Amino acid sequence: MLRRLSLFLTAASAVALMALGPPAASATPATSLPSPAPTTTAVCAFPTVRFNGAAYCPATIVGVRGTSYGIGTRVVLKGVTVTAVTPSKVTVAVWTSPPCPPGKFCGQLLTLESLTVSWTGTSRPGYGDVLDLFGRTITASITPVGYVKTGYCPIDWC
Repeated sequence: MLRRLSLFLTAASAVALMALGPPAASATPATSLPSPAPTTTAVCAFPTVRFNGAAYCPATIVGVRGTSYGIGTRVVLKGVTVTAVTPSKVTVAVWTSPPCPPGKFCGQLLTLESLTVSWTGTSRPGYGDVLDLFGRTITASITPVGYVKTGYCPIDWC
């Protein structure tokens, strides 16, 4: 009888814990815990893109410059065009348009958004290359980890 009661209580406890869910996060920071490591898996509003076995969150140049994705987050800038290359930096850009209010004709106003990133090594993209640029966010920029060339079109033509 005692064994049956023990099994019943164990099963009942498991069901109660599943129904309650995980414990809520505390609003008070723990003083004895180390600070969290940079984000390793981004929580994205859109499906992630895989590159070299890791997931990257689609991002915008404006969001990266504004540090909207945090620090250390893996992001991909899709369809950006290389507008300048130096031995230590690469500048990418994309044409954007402001949101269009319902019932209005829009698209006549375009803004060129650009981002200059530090680049080491020899495998830099070239001027006019259209890329999916992968990297980790830093304050107002990214540290590139690689890219996939998807086309060629100098920014003045596209």
